[in-house]
Amino acid sequence: MDVGWNYEIKDDQRTNPVVFAQHVNLPDDIIFPTEDMLKKVFKTEKFKERAGRLKTWGRLKGSDGKIAYKDSPHWIAVRNGTPLHLDPPYPRYSHHLKIRVDEGMFVRGLDKIEMQLHTGTFYILDTHSPHQVFSKNQFDSWNVAISIDSDNKWTPDKAIQACLDYAANNDFVRAT
Repeated sequence: MDVGWNYEIKDDQRTNPVVFAQHVNLPDDIIFPTEDMLKKVFKTEKFKERAGRLKTWGRLKGSDGKIAYKDSPHWIAVRNGTPLHLDPPYPRYSHHLKIRVDEGMFVRGLDKIEMQLHTGTFYILDTHSPHQVFSKNQFDSWNVAISIDSDNKWTPDKAIQACLDYAANNDFVRAT
């Protein structure tokens, strides 16, 4: 749900949605998605201005055969950025391990404190608080991660290990 910069924070929301952040030295064999791989995932050769900005894929199925939206690692890619928005229908916390971040990508909330993203950034985001991913580049930029959405904050070590295990055992392109 897109919101404006004049949005009034509720009692359970934060002006800065980044709850935790650290840098992770990624293993040498971790995937680094290429432009061609991302075009296959987004199923397009060209990107329109507003279309195809964000995509998630590769979520596992639960024991009931339905897609597991909570506590299930998956791929997420953002091209150029997103508007300032909230994600109230989704679990509260999103744990991201960045595997490709082009130069000039940032995340911020209503307080406009910018956290620059890099390949290897791990952070926990409060998705029920206003947040925006954006690029300061004049050219197309990618921000790709393994993500876990949960009603609870995982410990960083647990989340990072789950993301790394997921990357090692799930094909980036075929998971679409």
